[in-house]
Amino acid sequence: MTSSSPSRILSPAVVVFTAFSIGAAILIATAIQSLGAARPSTWAAIALAFAWALISMVVAGAYAVATGRHVGRSHMSRKGTTTVSVDPLGLNRTGFELSGPGAEAAGMEEVAVASKVPAVLLVLSSVVLAAFLLWFWRSGRTTGYGTLIAELLPFYMLNWARNAWPRSGR
Repeated sequence: MTSSSPSRILSPAVVVFTAFSIGAAILIATAIQSLGAARPSTWAAIALAFAWALISMVVAGAYAVATGRHVGRSHMSRKGTTTVSVDPLGLNRTGFELSGPGAEAAGMEEVAVASKVPAVLLVLSSVVLAAFLLWFWRSGRTTGYGTLIAELLPFYMLNWARNAWPRSGR
């Protein structure tokens, strides 16, 4: 069954990504505080770039899912007897097997990107991140090594933007 309206159910993935984004925001605040230190920092530039990329991807992905067009959905569930066994070659050296009633469920939903906004947000975010990292390096707040490693992420983010661009034919 396909639907053209997006699902309004709060999925566990949204909760997990939100928690990671809050952690990333805390990491950004700590990194920026570290950038004011007397010595240039290597880790702060890398932490800032990773946290920035995570938050950018969460925002762009959430917008893409919220405005996207649902093109496919599948669901599978089974009930029956489930058997769980422990590898006899492990630390225990004795095989252990547990059987009983059980269930298995899996689901998937395919969403086609319908808006150019997520891709544009990712491009803008990667350009601003690259500029910030270069500014931090030029002002002597980060080391060249940390900036070099961190500058790889804006290039990956541009690739995400290319993949987030809507495609025709779906």
